[in-house]
Amino acid sequence: MQGAVLASPNRPDLASSAAEAAAWLLLQVEKEGTKERQRALERLIGLHLGGLLDDSKTRKLGDVLWMKRNSDGLPNLANYSCFGLLDLPHPPEVDVAAAVKDQMLRMRDSSNLQRDPNGKITVHSAWGEQPVIWEAALGTKSVVNIPGEVSGSLSWTSDEATALFSKARAWWDTDKQTFAFSHNNPFGSMALTPVLRTLDRLGQFLARVVLPFVDWSSVDEWHVFDEWLEDVLKFSPSPTVALPYLLIRRPSRVDHVALRLGTMLESDIEGGASSAAKALHHWILLNDRTPTPPSSLLNALVNRVAFRQKAGIKKCLSQLLRIVVDKPDSIAPSHANLLAASLEPWRQVIQLNVDKPGRNDFDEADVPGLRALVAGLAGGLNIWYKLFVPDGQEPSSIATWRELCNADPLPEVRTAFDSCRSLRLV
Repeated sequence: MQGAVLASPNRPDLASSAAEAAAWLLLQVEKEGTKERQRALERLIGLHLGGLLDDSKTRKLGDVLWMKRNSDGLPNLANYSCFGLLDLPHPPEVDVAAAVKDQMLRMRDSSNLQRDPNGKITVHSAWGEQPVIWEAALGTKSVVNIPGEVSGSLSWTSDEATALFSKARAWWDTDKQTFAFSHNNPFGSMALTPVLRTLDRLGQFLARVVLPFVDWSSVDEWHVFDEWLEDVLKFSPSPTVALPYLLIRRPSRVDHVALRLGTMLESDIEGGASSAAKALHHWILLNDRTPTPPSSLLNALVNRVAFRQKAGIKKCLSQLLRIVVDKPDSIAPSHANLLAASLEPWRQVIQLNVDKPGRNDFDEADVPGLRALVAGLAGGLNIWYKLFVPDGQEPSSIATWRELCNADPLPEVRTAFDSCRSLRLV
């Protein structure tokens, strides 16, 4: 957005300054083997991503970027991700997607744990997330468009997806040992943090890289996958988001997936309910690529939000709001009416009690975020009623929240009601 503003014809002075800076930076890039070259490339990339390079300088950036390459065939660009190259210019003869895929497939199975000949495990914190899982997940095109999520452009053959899955399995077989470390061990904590981050990414990896592309005909192959995923889910519910994508290849598993999500949505486990809500959002957006999710799942999520069940409430609110905005026709009139009726009770339990804190049902620190989410839900319901009850009168609770937002002292709450309109345009 900032680049679009700077490149605006209303600011020719800035566009001229950017052109002069780009010309100077392109000269610095030619000083090979110097720190100046790396810094110049980084700044040119920033200008490109901001929309401030004209066509000739964009082509020149592509030429100089790919002119000097590492032994892996990718540009000599320090501290830059492989998948990030997909958004940068390149000479027409360079197949960037093939080069990036080749690099991901050749990445070694890396772990932050190492075992010496005597069996002693040491921690080597080399990365924040497992590189293959992180790179492939963000570089691969998503099956469904989730506004706000980074989506790449890569696709895979079944053999390639299987090879990448094998790397994920090898990582988990080694790094799940970090859960055995004592919580009082500082080195154990250092090792566990990147594992938890990778587990948060793993569902996206499976949903984008593995399940849409593998074409396993053997029951044994799917059995290995099922057992492995069950083992992962014992340690973290985050990869649950991948379960609906399993139905692309195995629609017969619909009852299994629905039962798992239903149980999680009915639970009082913080991460379980929110992970199931996210998975349901994805399942609804998958449309005709999988069997339709049973209505009981959306009923459960609506009830969690309407009756203010605390476990995972902020993420459940967020995911339900996304469903209302992204797929409004999935919301039944009974859902909309129940949610509209819940807006007044919500208002009463998340008031800003500056003078008398501690009077809400929720922690004071959570109240601002909850107010913004409920305001957004009210705005989403406002759109829903205009779409599906155009001649009817909107519930008074929605009008109340509109007025509250206009006068709220929190800027994020003041903008939340109307933000749904922009979300629908994404």
